[in-house]
Amino acid sequence: MSTTQEGKNNRPTTRDVAQAANVSLGTVSRVLNGIPNVNEELKQRVLDAIESLNFVPHALAQGLRRQSTRTIACIVSNIGLPLFSRHVAGVEAVLSDLNYSLLLMNTHDDPASEREAYTFVDRQRIDGVITTLTSEEDHAVLSKLAASKTASVLLERDVEGFDRVLADHRSGVEKATSYLLGLGHKRIALITVTTANWPGRERKIGLTLAYETARLPVPSDLIFTTGSSAEYGYHAANQILIGRSRPTALIVGANQLIGVIRAVKLAGLRIPEDISLVCLGNTEFGEVFSPPITEVYWKVEMLGEMAAKIVLARLSGDASSEIRRLVLPTELILRGSCASPGK
Repeated sequence: MSTTQEGKNNRPTTRDVAQAANVSLGTVSRVLNGIPNVNEELKQRVLDAIESLNFVPHALAQGLRRQSTRTIACIVSNIGLPLFSRHVAGVEAVLSDLNYSLLLMNTHDDPASEREAYTFVDRQRIDGVITTLTSEEDHAVLSKLAASKTASVLLERDVEGFDRVLADHRSGVEKATSYLLGLGHKRIALITVTTANWPGRERKIGLTLAYETARLPVPSDLIFTTGSSAEYGYHAANQILIGRSRPTALIVGANQLIGVIRAVKLAGLRIPEDISLVCLGNTEFGEVFSPPITEVYWKVEMLGEMAAKIVLARLSGDASSEIRRLVLPTELILRGSCASPGK
């Protein structure tokens, strides 16, 4: 074993590679950085040495020389939520095909952690960032993100001045509500995320528009928009279902779905005989549940894919073009969880 510091840490260096390949450090550097004017025989010797030594180049050091780390940060407010994890899967699918690394950062819905994450991205000279802000109304976070030189895209957040990719939640919930109203439901509850952000805000508008079109009063007492977890879904649904005038139908976010179903079961209610249910977003659970759950569907992973492609387009030199705002369509998928009230 080598007595050098590198040997003690078991991490071979570029100098070790050069010695093993019997080439100069400059040749190793040119091979690592993809510079084409390297003799093929020398290049192969370097590659063989890299493989035999199990050498891993320091990505940040290389990035500083090339002004690129080939790394994109994905900053999410809560990776534990099913839809967020699928957004990340979409991002990763695009990046891996192009030999980019994904740095995943979870801020746990904490604005201070968000600001720290953006500071870290700047300091490490990460190439780009894709982010789901905890709140579109947090001006301190937005100012920090706007001041950054890093290419950035907002995911399911609608803030002027930033590239962003969104799903058409308004249209989706309007279709779902109109469908339920058409079945004869009058009191339809909505359990979703905060209206401080795009999804919650647009979903509430969609429900309101459907009621207005039907010339019916909006059941404002049945609109719950203050949480995103399954536990929140349980408590909101429990509060709704023990009330004197409970709804006959529920429209709920995919992240709250399991908690809502738990509350329905504990209340002794059957789906759809006693209460109809629509889920906002596709989940495997919803498809295998008995009966399968009617849903507002959009290609969740595609949002992440679109965000990744926008970031990479910016990095390729498309920095002067206008801000992109892409909205992915939604559709209503009818399954067995909805019926006319009283059936």
